[in-house]
Amino acid sequence: MLTPAAFLVLTTMMAATSSSTAIVDALVPTTTTAGTTGFTNNLDISAFQSKRVRSRLAAIVAASKDDNDLSSSFPSMPEDIKSVGVNNKSSQRKVRKRRSNKKKIRTIPTRKNSVPKAISSDVGRGDNDSDSLKLHGSIPKLSDIFEGRASLNTVDQDKPEKSIKVVKTKTKKSINEESARSAATTKKSNRNKKVRDTSPAGVAWRAGYKSSKRTQGRIQKAFNEVMPSTHNDSHSRAKLVLDTLLQTPPEFCNSVNLVCALTYSAKALGYQRVGHVGKNIEFRNSLQETFDILHGLVVVHRAEGLFTPRQLCNVVWAIAKHVDRDQDLLLSQGKNEDSDSPQRRLEETIDEIAKQLTTILFNEDNDDSTAIKSTFQQPKIKLGEICMACWAYGKLRPREIPPGWPGPPQMGSVKTQDSIVADWKTEQLGTLNKDSAASNNLGSDDSDDGSKDVSETGLLFDAMGYALCQSVNNNDLDESKLLEDCTWSELANVGWAFASHGRCRSPESEMLLKSVAQEASERLKEDGTIANNGNYQRFLVRDITQLLWSLGTLQSDNFRLADDLVFLVESLTTNLQLGAKKGSSFARGRPLQRWSCADLVQTSVALAHARIDERPLLHAIYSEGIHRLMEGASSNYNASSLTTSLSTKKTTSNRIVPMGEDRRTFHPWETSILLWAQARLYLTEKEGNEFAEFTEDAPLFFLDTLRNNSGSFEKSKIGPQEQANIVWSLVILEKYDSTEAILLIDLIFEEAARHCKENKSMQLEHAHQLWQAYFMLQKDCPEAVRRVPEWFASYLKEKWSLEKARFKLSSARHKSLSSTLELMGVSHINEHEEDIDVAIILQPDAMWVHETDMDKDTSSEAAPNATDHVSVAIEFDGPNHFTRVRTEPQEPSGLPPRPNTPRALGHTVLKYRLLKQQGWTVVRVPYYEFDKIPFWASMERQRYLQRKLKTHANIKFSEVDVSEYKALTPDRKSRYD
Repeated sequence: MLTPAAFLVLTTMMAATSSSTAIVDALVPTTTTAGTTGFTNNLDISAFQSKRVRSRLAAIVAASKDDNDLSSSFPSMPEDIKSVGVNNKSSQRKVRKRRSNKKKIRTIPTRKNSVPKAISSDVGRGDNDSDSLKLHGSIPKLSDIFEGRASLNTVDQDKPEKSIKVVKTKTKKSINEESARSAATTKKSNRNKKVRDTSPAGVAWRAGYKSSKRTQGRIQKAFNEVMPSTHNDSHSRAKLVLDTLLQTPPEFCNSVNLVCALTYSAKALGYQRVGHVGKNIEFRNSLQETFDILHGLVVVHRAEGLFTPRQLCNVVWAIAKHVDRDQDLLLSQGKNEDSDSPQRRLEETIDEIAKQLTTILFNEDNDDSTAIKSTFQQPKIKLGEICMACWAYGKLRPREIPPGWPGPPQMGSVKTQDSIVADWKTEQLGTLNKDSAASNNLGSDDSDDGSKDVSETGLLFDAMGYALCQSVNNNDLDESKLLEDCTWSELANVGWAFASHGRCRSPESEMLLKSVAQEASERLKEDGTIANNGNYQRFLVRDITQLLWSLGTLQSDNFRLADDLVFLVESLTTNLQLGAKKGSSFARGRPLQRWSCADLVQTSVALAHARIDERPLLHAIYSEGIHRLMEGASSNYNASSLTTSLSTKKTTSNRIVPMGEDRRTFHPWETSILLWAQARLYLTEKEGNEFAEFTEDAPLFFLDTLRNNSGSFEKSKIGPQEQANIVWSLVILEKYDSTEAILLIDLIFEEAARHCKENKSMQLEHAHQLWQAYFMLQKDCPEAVRRVPEWFASYLKEKWSLEKARFKLSSARHKSLSSTLELMGVSHINEHEEDIDVAIILQPDAMWVHETDMDKDTSSEAAPNATDHVSVAIEFDGPNHFTRVRTEPQEPSGLPPRPNTPRALGHTVLKYRLLKQQGWTVVRVPYYEFDKIPFWASMERQRYLQRKLKTHANIKFSEVDVSEYKALTPDRKSRYD
């Protein structure tokens, strides 16, 4: 029999069925049949849309378990009737969403102390889940029953609790499986969307996406916030950005926020440098605290890999920007810091980032792209990120050994008592760190077997060079390199970074630098444009000049880069149409008028370092330089403006003006560099009137600058390096006899002596330059050095004597020359203490054979001053003593041909003059003459030296083979002339 409640529900449903067919469709989704044992398990009650109807049906079925006539109350329905909502996609989506979001099991609660058989119609909603139904504990879930996972007949009435427990377990498993399937579908469809918070709650610097995004918003707001007028400076804004990060609880931050804060702080600083540490001490403290957090995440927790490659590149760029504004953030040269100091921790962070980036770059080619990758796998590093990291490490790890030098600059200390030199001591200017020592060691980059230790930064530069030279599509058949997609500015930054660090001798770095020069040359041949992803970009002069400077300085350490640099210079000359009779007369007169001062200086330095005698380009540079000097650069020069200038000048002359500075007037240190480049290439009036005019106008420029700054060299920014370069250059070019030059030289020696006395030290390279100039001026222009203190002259001479006495290693050509002299019977001294390659001391009227003095001590005393001896200095001049000659024939370009015979450089000419003034007869043996004779032709080499030295009237090789003396034919074409 039906209970009253069940009868009421059944009557209501039957009435609704008879009144509306649509309601019937909603109530009875499938065909039902009556049986002696009740409903079949084919009825899908879960298809009913109304939860209230489903709950009532469940109660009816449970209460009428033993009633065999219940099914007769329902009319039979056609088989083709479908349930409402079967084809309703919106409804299906809601059901799937509800199943995936709700994890609680829908059950009918059992009333306390109730009997399972006495089931009432108490159907309601749960306390914790408003959408879950409460069914009595003795009844399984109807969806499980009608889907075949459970049955009303399987419920054991004698042990209801055990049966209910089994049903609940199955339901949990089913719901978990549905949730997993739904989560997988959602994850696949939202692959490119932000992930949800998955980090453990309460872990510092491991915040999830939502928390990190909120922190990111606060950092961006601080960066864009309008500062008060009293705090409207870059440091206040940068400090606000960092403080916003530091004041946020670490549980709501992660590595993304840290990188963002440092990047915004670097951008906020702009071009302003830290002028006074005390004024910005609060900003310094905030910055160092942020760097300490970065150290913990990058170094201490390196195994977790918390930073992606892009974040590593961004954060090292931010560090470099901050260090560029405040050099004290890193360890000073020669200063030993505590191992736990902030500077030491920052150094460790920079090295660790270099390690991780190196690993990423070298492992890219071994990465199997077809393998299944983790969702959190770091993406590969991109082209722009490589260039960004390259610039950063060029700024953070500069070289300490100048280009072409065997070691770092040295300081000579002096103690004075009553203006008399008491003693002297030589020491290095700074203590090399491991990066500088490794990158500048002559053997570190030359060794291809890896026997030498290479710094972490050096390995990173090799990895970046290797990555940039790989094909774009990782296809061996595709010859296009990743480097070809670089913009002009990226090419310039990459070249500058390698030059700044001094990495050029390893196979990877050499391959990259050659590729950079070749790529730039090809672009210049195509009018300077490049197809970069369909966008054509015209080159900027500052990018080309920076590339020239980079390759010019690096070829001093690796001569194999020189040929590609020559091609680049020629391509630039062709592109500028220098020497061509085109355009207006004004344009022909000033073809480089639109170049900035920095462009002119960088190009001249590149040509001087590389020994390239590109005459059309040099004429244009110094012609424009004369106009800049005459335009009144010094009259309007004000040293106070340097505090707000974008210039990045240091205390030495190898300084590079930042790109973008378009000044039209020279700084004094720039003029001194132009003068030094002219002297190194030995560009005299014979080579062009422009060079003579520039050396005449330069002293006027320096004197005018000193006059405008009350005679102060410090205010005029004419430092010790500039002073030494000016005097040394004027002496080489023999432009010291004018009134202005005499006054300038006198002031420079006075300032150098005062500076040396006050600081009790002087850089040895400066002392060598000043002594060479002083020694020549004593005889040629004594008026210019008449006020030089005696103690200072003695000090300079002592330092030069030490330089001459240094250990010298003879070259292979020098040894071959010495062997030839031995075959000729000419006694000689190799590597004489006067810095002479081969010294021959002759007795008066000697016939050269068996009459030379082999006693080194006796010869050194008698050579310069003795009247009864003749001193002959044989100087074998290798390629580094002359301008460069192309190894391949020049392509026809309509330009004036470069001279085939190389010219001697300025320092070589000065050495000959110094030796002549000491009483030596100098005989030059240039490499391009000696190399024409094969190494096995010993007799021909003897004939050559016989004619060169006039040693013998006849050399008898055999009874019939006698070599008679004959003067060498000038401009001979072969060794037989």
